[in-house]
Amino acid sequence: MEFSGKDLVEPPDRRTSRRLLVTAAAVSAAGMWFQISMNRILSVACGHQFAYLAISVSLFGVGLGGAAAAILLRREAGSSAGNRWLPRLTALAAVTIPLCLWIVLGTAPDPVIVIGSRRGFLRLAFAYVPLLMPFFFGSAVTAVIFRLLQRHIFLVYAASMLGGAAALGVALAMMYLQSPVIVAWEAFIPALLGVVALRRVRVVRLLAIISIGLACLPFLKLPLSQFKQLSVVRASGEYRVLHEAFFPDGWITAIESALIRETPGQPGSAAPALPVLSQIGVFCDGDLAAVINRPRPPVQADKDQSLEWSDHLSSALPYALRQPKTVLLLGVDGGTELLRALRHASGRIEAVEQNVPVGCTVRLLDHLAGEIFSAPGVAFGVSDLRAYVERSTGTYDLVEVTLHGVGHTGLAGWEAVDCDYLITVEGLCALLRHLAPRGLLSVTCRLKRPPRDAIRLLATLVKACEQEGLSPAGRYIACIRTWNVATLLASRRPLSRAECRRIRRFSQAESFDVWWLPDISPDEVNRYTVLDRPYYYLLATDLLGRKQVMRESDSPFDLTPVTDDRPYFGVTFRPAALPGLLSRMRWEWLPFSEWGYLILLIAAFQCAVLAGGGVLAVLPLFPRAARVDRSYQRAAALMYFLLTGCGFVAVEVVTLQVFSRMWMRPLHEFALVVGVLMTSASAGALLSRGGGIRAVRIAASAVAGMALLTAIAVRVLPGTAWAGWQGILVRTVLLIPLGLAMGVPFPNGLALLVASCGGQAAAWAWAVSGLASLAAGPLVLLLDIHLGHTVTLAVVAALYALMPLLAQRLGPLGSTPRRPCAQAGG
Repeated sequence: MEFSGKDLVEPPDRRTSRRLLVTAAAVSAAGMWFQISMNRILSVACGHQFAYLAISVSLFGVGLGGAAAAILLRREAGSSAGNRWLPRLTALAAVTIPLCLWIVLGTAPDPVIVIGSRRGFLRLAFAYVPLLMPFFFGSAVTAVIFRLLQRHIFLVYAASMLGGAAALGVALAMMYLQSPVIVAWEAFIPALLGVVALRRVRVVRLLAIISIGLACLPFLKLPLSQFKQLSVVRASGEYRVLHEAFFPDGWITAIESALIRETPGQPGSAAPALPVLSQIGVFCDGDLAAVINRPRPPVQADKDQSLEWSDHLSSALPYALRQPKTVLLLGVDGGTELLRALRHASGRIEAVEQNVPVGCTVRLLDHLAGEIFSAPGVAFGVSDLRAYVERSTGTYDLVEVTLHGVGHTGLAGWEAVDCDYLITVEGLCALLRHLAPRGLLSVTCRLKRPPRDAIRLLATLVKACEQEGLSPAGRYIACIRTWNVATLLASRRPLSRAECRRIRRFSQAESFDVWWLPDISPDEVNRYTVLDRPYYYLLATDLLGRKQVMRESDSPFDLTPVTDDRPYFGVTFRPAALPGLLSRMRWEWLPFSEWGYLILLIAAFQCAVLAGGGVLAVLPLFPRAARVDRSYQRAAALMYFLLTGCGFVAVEVVTLQVFSRMWMRPLHEFALVVGVLMTSASAGALLSRGGGIRAVRIAASAVAGMALLTAIAVRVLPGTAWAGWQGILVRTVLLIPLGLAMGVPFPNGLALLVASCGGQAAAWAWAVSGLASLAAGPLVLLLDIHLGHTVTLAVVAALYALMPLLAQRLGPLGSTPRRPCAQAGG
């Protein structure tokens, strides 16, 4: 493929243009493939929040690649740069994928060491460099192709979007069959196809590229943090792997070992010694996700005394209070709650597990658990918990909710920024509506120090009871705690004095602390697990309207009820409380905070710094144009392409959080949302060719309108509309018009700028947009956490509403004629 100096005026021939479009699609596919698979690898190695940090920063390479391409195109003529650098950049994009994967797997930093030491941050910086490389060279290739095909900007944009969308689906399918390490290596294949499409690489060089990729393959091994429970079991050497499987949602390992002696919560003092039973640990991404008990055969859960200890957990409180017939278990993990229900319930038991890999594994190993999941009268299923509740039409004597992580010892607060729509006000209202007239709702959660999670759960439960007409809520609620878990009970009818006495007897026998009853007195709290002040009781009295000894506002944490608009139950950090925490505890407050939120703060800070520094470095690369006033042209172009980069990523982030309602597969949600948006954006770009400022104006209005419509739809549509295949259809219907409009601003704005300032502006605009997308992800997520979905969508709508005003200044003298714009667009 040879380019001549004519490419500054005339585009390459049709055959060469097709090859360039194929290369753009292949490089984009390789980048998206590598991104989604590296996210899985780092989730296993370090935790999914750390993976978010690393991947978000790695996108800095997109901006750097565009800047590098702008420098190359500025120093040399367009034809010379394309002829010399495009094949090399494409080859480097292919080679760096296996090489950088090998380096990252060998140097993956541990999150605890990184945050806890100064040298850890230095190691983190070195870990970022190999992650940047594939995105750097891939972005440079795309920027050069934008320059060479400046009259086909819309086709290049559409090809890039389609390539990325296709890679999402293929990579997701491959993760069912292979380790995420192999899937990440396979991102090398589409990049290699991009090299072949150029037809500029000799056979010897092509074989060398393939040899480098194959040579790295034997050295690729999945790393695992030393602080994960699976690492501890492996280090003992005394274990047996019963089952191993790879899912897009997690790497599952079922292990039998004498080291696994786990109970979901702390048994009371009256509990018998834990019998010497074999237990199977089900590890998801190296963290203990469930424990399967192996009862002595023959299994008779109602008579087996070896299972009696399960009646001495705090979560057994509802069975000490009433004798339920029909039971709904939400979050069964390994089946301890199910074993207890089989011992006491006399009717139908419905058990639901939300974690798909864990649910599939315990069903597969049911024969080792005594076939309790297929026992008569038991209906076991794998589903999103909120979706199951919304679809259910029955009523239950007991609804028992076990929040994930109870009894397990992962990094505290690592899951803080995860959405959970079950324990919102609306979710708890749905649970209360499914209670029989004498029904009970039991929710068990972990305790954190200082106290916050259990108090926030109580505040949410109180709000839900009030909305369901159970007022005053204090008459319907009881709360007890151990040293590490708390169980909250809500009754459909007021708790009687006799029932309060039974709760007291159960708690005294097991040495559990009662911190709320309808007739509680201050002298019966804080007896067993003694705190310096009875914080739980004091905050409960504040929430339930008694004499306010300690106001909720005095707490340094956010204890407001959780709603569907802000479903971040684990984020209790209040920025306004940080000065007080630092003055009283200095940096000693860090171990008591949510690590997931801290990681997000670190990601937002470093992304903002990198993006700001990158924009300042790229700003002087704006092409000189004699026909325009360069100062206002540069300012308008800078703001416009910053908004396009921020706007696209902001829509992706907020729609992912909004649409995660009723969906139990985070990676599938990512593939669906991002894939539909990218595919629709490519179609929108092609449909808007030559539209210029008018197309930008229409698209900006459409995005703003669809964002607000999505916020309304989330509130108006019933919960069942978001579950199953019906939910996929609803998501797709809402996303397609949104994606069509989102695909218009960037290519049309780029066409206007190229018509005014020449083809060298394409790489500059690509770099600015990439740098903006780097900072947008974590910043928009922070905004969503603190202000909610509705406000965040309104901010996104405002960003797009500003684009038409800036687009008017992209052309010469503030107004680009329609005819040159149409020519620039092809």
